[in-house]
Amino acid sequence: SILIKQSPVLFEVLRWGGAGFLVFLGLRTLFSRSELMEFAVKGPAKRAKKVVLSGIACNLLNPKILVLVVSVFSQFIGSETLLSENLILGAALLLETALLWYLLVRILSHHKVQTQLQRYQQWVNRFSGTTLLGMGTLLGLHS
Repeated sequence: SILIKQSPVLFEVLRWGGAGFLVFLGLRTLFSRSELMEFAVKGPAKRAKKVVLSGIACNLLNPKILVLVVSVFSQFIGSETLLSENLILGAALLLETALLWYLLVRILSHHKVQTQLQRYQQWVNRFSGTTLLGMGTLLGLHS
């Protein structure tokens, strides 16, 4: 985060990479066949690797994540903050994020929610794809 804050060129490279990745994901979502059908055909093991790699790419190319982390940590961490306190705050943020993500995944993986998502999957894909495409476009146009 410090490198990106100090290097406008690196920030722009990440911004454009993130914008391009969001546009790519949006187009892929808009023009893809059913993800649930793909999951059934490929199976969970191959799908899991693809999802993890996509998530890593999304987070590494997203400068907004770095800005969020810097802004959150700068509220609690100063030059006088001890290393042990920094580690505790970092662990607390990581744990909180993991727990919230776990709850979201549990809710979305519930049988009733999955049934509804399958029923409206075409609309969910259109909404998600359009949203990702719009976010990527706005990120690319934002100066």
